[in-house]
Amino acid sequence: MGLQACLLGLFALILSGKCSYSPEPDQRRTLPPGWVSLGRADPEEELSLTFALRQQNVERLSELVQAVSDPSSPQYGKYLTLENVADLVRPSPLTLHTVQKWLLAAGAQKCHSVITQDFLTCWLSIRQAELLLPGAEFHHYVGGPTETHVWGDCTVFPQHHP
Repeated sequence: MGLQACLLGLFALILSGKCSYSPEPDQRRTLPPGWVSLGRADPEEELSLTFALRQQNVERLSELVQAVSDPSSPQYGKYLTLENVADLVRPSPLTLHTVQKWLLAAGAQKCHSVITQDFLTCWLSIRQAELLLPGAEFHHYVGGPTETHVWGDCTVFPQHHP
């Protein structure tokens, strides 16, 4: 049964006791109404995971948004281009290198990023994803929208580098 063949939800479920992380109160550990489990995903099945990288200059971006939105500001209406925003918020080279190295060491393939380079999407097997994200288990579900979903709340990432 392929990802494209049916209504399929893919969730990363956490085995209790595998990590000491406690989810935020709004993170559910139960299935949404109407969803039915199809069981554990095949370890060799591939999926794409998207990772958000820490942006730089977020406070400056917020100031610029306020300035272009304030009719009394000389910057009013002078919006930044996407390229300007990308130059402002792009993660540091060290952050990019660290995350890319971590993902490639885990076997990630076909990685690509958006113009701002603050999101990195890579393809991994379920086995690789579960090794990369300790405590995560991927299961198939049917129900809800036709989109694929990944849900995980116990992950370990490389240490933050400014």
